[in-house]
Order: sequence, then structure tokens, then C-alpha cells
Amino acid sequence: MRNKPHVLLLSFAFSPNLGGVETHLDDLTGYLVAKEYPVTVVTYQPIASEEKAPSIEKHGLLEIHRLPWIRGLFLIFEARPILQVLYLVPALTIFAAIKIIKSARRIDIIQAHGFTMAISGYILSRIFHIPFTVNTHVSFQLPKKGMYASFLRFILRRAKQVLVLTSDAKKELLALGIEERNITTYHYWVDPVYAPGSQKESRKRLGLGKDRFILLFVGRFIRAKGVDMLLTVAQKTPKNVLFLFAGGGDLLGAVQDQERLGTVRYVGQLSRKELPNYYRSADICVIPSEIREKIYTEGIPRVLIESLSCGTPIIASDAGGLATFLSRDIGFLVKPPVEEVKKTVLSVYKNRRKLASMKKECLKLAQKEFGRERNAQIIEQSLL
Repeated sequence: MRNKPHVLLLSFAFSPNLGGVETHLDDLTGYLVAKEYPVTVVTYQPIASEEKAPSIEKHGLLEIHRLPWIRGLFLIFEARPILQVLYLVPALTIFAAIKIIKSARRIDIIQAHGFTMAISGYILSRIFHIPFTVNTHVSFQLPKKGMYASFLRFILRRAKQVLVLTSDAKKELLALGIEERNITTYHYWVDPVYAPGSQKESRKRLGLGKDRFILLFVGRFIRAKGVDMLLTVAQKTPKNVLFLFAGGGDLLGAVQDQERLGTVRYVGQLSRKELPNYYRSADICVIPSEIREKIYTEGIPRVLIESLSCGTPIIASDAGGLATFLSRDIGFLVKPPVEEVKKTVLSVYKNRRKLASMKKECLKLAQKEFGRERNAQIIEQSLL
């Protein structure tokens, strides 16, 4: 058997930073290492949270190298592509180049995660004559003219493959001028622990009332994720409704302050082993991300896949990749502000029978679209 190609994975975000991308990269590197691919990760110390991690980690065929960097600027530059490039690309590119030179074994392919890291991938590809791929993690509406469009077109046309999460994202790249044969659609997948089970038993384990109508939010507690809006909705719902918040972030204090009302409960930052019981306990999962006019929006949030895999329907904002998969059979698309979300929550609360049939459809979709082997093999094929 020939040796598997040595993969250099570039990402500005990696665990223990919290987020769907970081969790996916844990899953992906685990899969590749299990398939005997040597993987070297070059990333930053968490730049969007206060988490810290070792500068170097080695786990068999997996090596992780984290570059210390300036915290607190990522969210400021998120909507300014040029500033974000200047913030993220130069230092990581130089750092990765040093790792390539020092590597005991030749790097065979570079896997760049996100358009920003694609620039690093391209530069390193040119210097060291190594092919590179680009994996995207969001939905996007790209300008078709102007300097940014021309620059992005130039970079992506030189990638071996560009992987996207949705058909809409593929259409955007086609319109930009990327050849169809170089675009591949894939999806995230989740650990098998995310599976259906008894709501009654799950609530019993967690000490949740069997008669309450439970809505679950999982994610970062920031305004862009709609947390403040959801807290306002919680103030206007019957006392028998309970909003569970799992995660952490800037609005943690606001979540904890509202627990006194009795309709809100903070359940902490939950592990993979803990989360499935919360999904199974919930009547519905809420993904109320803000709808903004911007280039990048929600892709297919990991929360959506986890919830569907546990058989839990969704209420979500009509944004990004969410609209691609959220049919009336498995959930409800809403356009915030508060009143429409409140109206949808109360409608579902009063018509719970509909949720029983939706649970079955959730499982069907999860099994069809978000299986690990099919999607991991798509990524693996792009490296060969």
C-alpha cells in the first residue's frame, strides 16, 4: 500500500476555540488520521475566545501548531475582507512556510479552510509547488465585479478543488467564473452519539419537567446569533415554556440575569456526550441568527445537523444555507424581528401534535444528507 499524502491543514480557527467549524475540523482530522493520513495543522491560538492551548500538540499522525496572535480583533474585521486578510494571512503564511521547510516529510497537499486561508494556500502552493484545495464553511453572496471579485477568482481558479456546503454556494462560484469540475458539494457530519431517543427518559436524566414546552438554543451567546432577540421572546411567552441556553459568550450575563423569570435556564457549555440528551429533551431547537446584508452568512450550522440527527425539529432564521434544507416537514423559517419569532413559538406551542410527524422527517433528512462516510469520503477524494 502506498503512503497516504501528507496534508497541511490551514485554518485560523481550531479547537479549543468553540464553534461549528472547529468541531468539524476535529471530526475531519480524526477521520483522516484513522485512514493513516499524516496531518499537520497550522493555526492560531484561539482568537475569538479566551481559551488557551499548547503551542504544539502531537497525537500519532496528527500535529497541531498554534501561533500566538492578537486577540479581540477578529469580530471587528469580520465584515471587512481586506482588513481580515491583513490580520490573518501574513503571519500564518510565514509560520506555515517555516513548518514546510522544517517538516521531516514532504507536504503533499495543502487544505485551506475558508477564503482567507485560500490566499495563504495559494502563496505556499506557488513557493513550494504543492497543490492546494479550499474548503468553505459558510454561505455567501459574492460580488461579481470589482477588485475583491477579481482577486478571489484568481485564487480559486488555481485551487485543485473548492468544496462548498450548499448548491447556492456552488452557483455563486459558477457565476464568479470557477469551472464546475473544480467545485464539489459536501456536508458536515456528526458523532453517532447524536441519535434519536426517548424524550421522557432524557428529561428525567436532566431533571427537566415532563410537561413543559422546551426550546433549545446551542451556540455562541452573541448578537449575530440572535441571543438578545430570543431573550426578548422568552419574556413574552407563557410560564410553561422553557428556553434552554447551552454555550457561552459575550451575552452570558444577560442569559443568567433572565433566569429569574422562570422561562430561561442556562445549562452551561456542554460536551458532545451531554448535548444529545438536551436535543432529545427539547420540543424544538431554535437557530435565530440575524439576517444581514453581507457577503458571508450561515452555511449549514452544525446545530441544525445535530438537532435533526436527534429527531428534533427546528425554528430558524431564513438566512444562508438554513433555507436550503429547512422545509415545512422538519421546521419553520422565520424572518426576525421579535414578533414573528414569538408568533411562531406560540403557534408550535399550541399545536404540538404536528411535531410528532416532523420528528420522523428530521431523521430521514439527517440520514440521507449528513452521513459521515459519504461526506468524509468526498473530502478525502479532493486530497488525492
